Amino acid sequence: MEGYAPTLSGHPLKHSHLLLAVSLASPIALGAGVPSVDTPYPTGQHAPADGGVVIGIETYLRPGVPGVPYARRDAEAFSDFLISTRGVPTDRVQLIEENANATKIRSAAKALGQSVGAGGIAWVYFAGHGGASLDGGGRMLLGDDVSQDPVSFDSSGVLVAEIEQLAGAGGGRVVILVDACYTGTGRDGQAFLTGHRTVVPGGYTALRPAANVVWTAASAGQTSGPLDDAQHGAFTYFALGALRGWADGAIDGVRDGNVTMDEAGVYVGRSLKTAQITSQTPEIVGARDLVLSVKAKEAAPVIVVNRAPVIAPAVGPRIGDAIVDAGTNFQAQLEAARQAAAAEAEKQFIATEAAKQRAATLDAAEATLRKQATADWASARSLVDGGGAGAKAAADAFIAAYGSAKVRVDSDERAVEIAEVATARSVSASAAAQVQAQANPRVAALALAAPAPVSAAVSPSTSGAPDFASPTLGTMKWIPAGTFTMGSPFMEDAKEHQVTLTNGYWLMEHEVTQEEYRAVMRKNPSRFKECGENCPVERVSWDDAVAFAKAASSRDGVTYRLPTEAEWERAARGEQSALYAGSDELGAVAWNWENSGSTTHAVCGLQRNGYGLCDMLGNVREWVSDWSGEYSGAVTDPVGDSSGTNRVDRGGDWYPGAVQPSVDWRYYDEPDHADNCIGFRLARPSP
Repeated sequence: MEGYAPTLSGHPLKHSHLLLAVSLASPIALGAGVPSVDTPYPTGQHAPADGGVVIGIETYLRPGVPGVPYARRDAEAFSDFLISTRGVPTDRVQLIEENANATKIRSAAKALGQSVGAGGIAWVYFAGHGGASLDGGGRMLLGDDVSQDPVSFDSSGVLVAEIEQLAGAGGGRVVILVDACYTGTGRDGQAFLTGHRTVVPGGYTALRPAANVVWTAASAGQTSGPLDDAQHGAFTYFALGALRGWADGAIDGVRDGNVTMDEAGVYVGRSLKTAQITSQTPEIVGARDLVLSVKAKEAAPVIVVNRAPVIAPAVGPRIGDAIVDAGTNFQAQLEAARQAAAAEAEKQFIATEAAKQRAATLDAAEATLRKQATADWASARSLVDGGGAGAKAAADAFIAAYGSAKVRVDSDERAVEIAEVATARSVSASAAAQVQAQANPRVAALALAAPAPVSAAVSPSTSGAPDFASPTLGTMKWIPAGTFTMGSPFMEDAKEHQVTLTNGYWLMEHEVTQEEYRAVMRKNPSRFKECGENCPVERVSWDDAVAFAKAASSRDGVTYRLPTEAEWERAARGEQSALYAGSDELGAVAWNWENSGSTTHAVCGLQRNGYGLCDMLGNVREWVSDWSGEYSGAVTDPVGDSSGTNRVDRGGDWYPGAVQPSVDWRYYDEPDHADNCIGFRLARPSP
């Protein structure tokens, strides 16, 4: 998937054999002490003339070609650097994470070269499999369709020199960072090795403009791999740190807020050695005096291996500087330095452990608070189910008690979001509407718009049913039973055919929002959090959507599930002849690649379709329950194949360059796949 906005990933740490303890000047630490390079580091700088293409290929299409651990996180973090730290405009940074074949990579580099002129820098970052051309004379970046044979290296690869030529066509300087993941070249036909990052062709020679830079993760014949503690490629992790300011002063000890190519290269080389990563020596070809970061002042961490402290290699003598003879006191001074470094590392370790203990105490207190809140809400259930003034009084009392809940240990305080508070607010609003309706029958119809009590049952009629007001999911629209034509005259696996649905059902009027997901699952995995809690949740897999449906069903006391593909398409068509789920103008009903601005938007901001449903096209694609498979002929109540590899998702999304969505277009993804273009909405079957 390619996009134009940075992505933040929050995967848990896997190992802790390498501990990076942050110095006093940089107290932020992640997990077991590894400083994060995933959180954006804004400097307030602006580089409007720059542009970037950032490629991270984690999954390859051909059997026998292993995946590349952390390639997506590498690419997303580098995209964040360009936008937040360097100040490149968001719409001038193209992030490619899927379907990254050689043609797409060339096209992106060509577009970059056309947009970056003299005075700007064209940035290219690549994390994925690489190789050497068949003649062994050029490094290649391999597309995601490479296979396990020498000829495929050339057909699926793009020479680094070609990327440089395309990206520099507009007159701008070119900076290329390559954390390529391969062992073997097209000439010798060696197999890919899982977990390794690069073997640079020994015969490679650099013939390029002196103003450009190519920075690779390793030198000729070497391998490079991941740093599991940071969940990044080792080279990429230290390179990103260097560009955030860790490398400032790495040569002469003078910190001026700017990081040059020379400083970054020296810092990364020393850091890899200090971290006992000796299998790779990064290589720089080109302009070493180029300033890569301006006003990047994040302090360098202290690197500790197995709690044996080593001072971070941020400052050191320039090669060729005079060394003062320590004489007979050298060993004593060296031992004193070791003891001082060990003491500082121990101090940091103790502080980290104390922070962990406080966090564990807060976690325990939070669990106790949540348990008490759940018990209190259960004790109020009889009043809540009764509706009216009693339900409102009970719900309001619960909101007053738990609406701003907190736990505290010493000076550390944590706000706690109680899931039942959202339900209490819905109950309060519903009960208020009931009280108002009882006082004034003329407004009784308004009660339908408020969430119904959890125990309320709604019975469909032959002609239709009222909307269902879910306490957790908001308004659900009634979709009647009927027969319609499903499919497309243009897709081989989705031919038009007659479908009959014998039962009506309710479907959420909008996609599940970030607020609704967080209230039930107590987390928000979305990339576009800045969009707001009324925006659709994304970065959720099919498995995540099913888990949410089960939790929401238990919470509301009714059955929710993903709609079948047939149910989804009937709802999207809305018994209208319009091409785009409510209109013949796509932009009227869908946030798509032409109007989205490369981000999601709050739900129900555009025109609804004939059933009153929002965003059936665009914004995010939506998981449905079916396994993927070809449509058959006329069918009644279809549920898709009984097994398969991929689940279906429908409706198109915000993504720039995506296929123009329509009500009949189909997509397929593995059930555990999650990205920032996929969300879901739930259905409720008729009782």
